[in-house]
Amino acid sequence: MYTKLQIMGMTDESAAKRAEQALREVQGVEHAEVNLQDGTAEVEMGPHLSAQLLMRALGEAGFGGQPLSS
Repeated sequence: MYTKLQIMGMTDESAAKRAEQALREVQGVEHAEVNLQDGTAEVEMGPHLSAQLLMRALGEAGFGGQPLSS
């Protein structure tokens, strides 16, 4: 399953790496790639995961956001 997220609060490459790491640490995430310039993340994940779980992980890392697609 694939989803794209809008991420708010990334101000530099270090922040983008933290956001990407937070997504990758969610159990069931197979791949996560953050684009600082666009403020988005593309995530490949197992079917049991929801975008809400990903948003929670981002929130715990200090970022806001919303799903763009799934």
